[in-house]
Parts: sequence; C-alpha cells; structure tokens
Amino acid sequence: MRVNEKVRKAYEEEYLTGKEEKIRIKELLEKWEIDRNSAIEYATQKGKLEGRKEGKIEGKIEGKKEGKIQGKIIGIKEVAKKMVEDGIDIERVAKITGLKKEEILKD
Repeated sequence: MRVNEKVRKAYEEEYLTGKEEKIRIKELLEKWEIDRNSAIEYATQKGKLEGRKEGKIEGKIEGKKEGKIQGKIIGIKEVAKKMVEDGIDIERVAKITGLKKEEILKD
C-alpha cells in the first residue's frame, strides 16, 4: 500500500494528538484504499471491454478473409467440374486450376 509516508509516520508515532485526528487519519487511509481498489477494478473492466471489442473486430476481419478464400476455392472447383463436363481432359483441368483430380471428381 503506497500511502503518504509522512501521514503514516505521524499516525504510527502519534505526532498528531487527539482521538478525532487519529480517527480522521484512519478514515482517510481506508477511503484511499477503497478508491485505489475502485480505480484498479474500473481499469480492469475497461481493459476487458476494449479487449473484447478488438477481438470481435479481428474475428470479423479474419472471418471475411476465410470466407473469401473458401469462396474462391468453391468457385475454382465449380469451373473445373464444368470444364470436365464440357470434355476438357481432366489432366489439363487439374494443371490449369491447380486442383488434384480427386478434388475435381469429388461430390
């Protein structure tokens, strides 16, 4: 606990006199600790909230990228199947598309 050392020393060595002063110092120390704990809790909650927001944004970006990639793959497979259906040799289709023959014939 980081408290003003002069206040702590005064309290501990009883430089201040009177019961009211001691009570007031004790109250101030307790208030300081409560305020400190509140500030830490607030900062923690704020950090978590910001982290969640950033995570959601990154997740959406990653999801869009993944979706685009999957869409391209599906499109290439569809074109490859149509090429084979139109009579183009499957070896040539595989070479052009970069797909394996098994991927072209699948489904």
